[in-house]
Order: sequence, then C-alpha cells, then structure tokens
Amino acid sequence: MTTQEKRNPKASVGRRRVSGKRPARETHAGADARLGGPDHRVSASGRHVKRASLKKKPGREQTGQSKKAACLAMLERADGASLLELMLATGWQKHSVRGFLSGQVRKRMDLSLISAVTEAGERRYWISGGDRK
Repeated sequence: MTTQEKRNPKASVGRRRVSGKRPARETHAGADARLGGPDHRVSASGRHVKRASLKKKPGREQTGQSKKAACLAMLERADGASLLELMLATGWQKHSVRGFLSGQVRKRMDLSLISAVTEAGERRYWISGGDRK
C-alpha cells in the first residue's frame, strides 16, 4: 500500500485513469474483414459503426422557381409587392420576408429597394427598374 492510499483509502477503489479521456478502441483486421472493409470502425462501447462516406453527394434537382427568384419577380413588377403577397408566395413569416428584403436585396444584391405606403394603408415594396444603386 502506498502512502497516498493510506491517506485516502478510496483512492485505490476502482480503476485509475491517467487522463480524463476514454481510451479509443482501434479498428482491427477481424472487424474489417467481417464488416466489409476499412470503412468500418469499432466505437468506444464496442459497437461496430460504419463511417460516413467521404464521397460528395450530388446536389438536389431544381424542381421549379426558387423562393428568391419568385420574390425578385414580384418586386420587379410595376406595382411591386406587399408584405402579405411575399409571405404567401414563399411561405415565410413577416420577419423572414423583412430580413430577406434588408439583407439579401439591399445589402448583398445591392439593389435599390423602395417602399411606400399606399392610400389603403398597405406598404408596398419594389425594385426601382432593376437599376443598381
């Protein structure tokens, strides 16, 4: 019994770890052969886990007009678009439409976005002739 174990009897109970990390389990030839190659590994709990494929998956097919393109088409109309029209066309909430108008249209795309309140009290947005600032 060491001096440290005499001072603290609970120190000798259980397994001592040098570091707080759990030891990693290595892959072994038997698992590779059994599971079909080197794309498998053994997790710390002893389960065999297939690694994610490193091959890049093909991008998704464009099935129609994007929401961004739909918004821009509506904003380029002569009468522009209201917040409600943009919400219905995209399925976005009010704050998302406003964020798109501010962040994408004004800042990233650098388009001159104009907004005005109509006589009916509805705010309408449009891009002035598609001109850049």
